[in-house]
Amino acid sequence: MTKKTAGQLGKFLVIGVGNTAVDFIVLNILLLVMPLHISALFGVFKAISFGIASLNSYIWNKYWAFRNDRPYLSKSKERNSFILVSLGGLCINTAASSFVFALLVQANPMISHIFAGNIGGLFGTAFGLVWNFIAYKYFVFRSTQTA
Repeated sequence: MTKKTAGQLGKFLVIGVGNTAVDFIVLNILLLVMPLHISALFGVFKAISFGIASLNSYIWNKYWAFRNDRPYLSKSKERNSFILVSLGGLCINTAASSFVFALLVQANPMISHIFAGNIGGLFGTAFGLVWNFIAYKYFVFRSTQTA
C-alpha cells in the first residue's frame, strides 16, 4: 500500500465513523418516532438514514480524503459516479441490515426493534465499508496522478 493510499484510507475511516454516527442517529430517530411492527419497513428506514449519511460522505470524501488537484472526471460525471456507487452501497447496506434485523426479530419476537435495528445497521455498515473505499478511490475520486 502506498503512503498516499494509506493516508486516504485513514481519512476514509475517520469520515466513516462520522457517517456511521449520522446513519445511526437518523435511523434511531426514525425507530423511536415510528416503532416497527412490520420488518419490511426497516429497509425503508435504513435507506433514508443511509441516504443522508451518503450526502455527508460525498462532501467529506471529495474535499478531504480523496482531494486532488487534477480531477479525472468532470464534476457532473463525478457526482453521477458517486450516485451510482452510493446506490450499490445502499443495496449492500440495506440488504445486510434488513436481513440481520429480520433474523433477530424472528428469533425472538420480544426483542426491541431498536436493538435489532442497531445490530442490523452495524452489519450493513461492515458489509458496505470495503465496497465504498474501493469504489470511491478507483471510480469516483480517481485522478490522473499516480499514487
